[in-house]
Amino acid sequence: MSTQRIKTPCIGLCSTVYGDVVCRGCKRFHHEVVNWNAYDEQEKRAVWRR
Repeated sequence: MSTQRIKTPCIGLCSTVYGDVVCRGCKRFHHEVVNWNAYDEQEKRAVWRR
């Protein structure tokens, strides 16, 4: 099991603040952007795989 933290896919071009359901920058759904810091490592990996 890796001890390396999974980084956010954010690239600083967030469009969810403008009402997009899926961010044009990182391709995450709005709820994934909002809840990212609460996700465990498995949930974060699932977002990255998608």
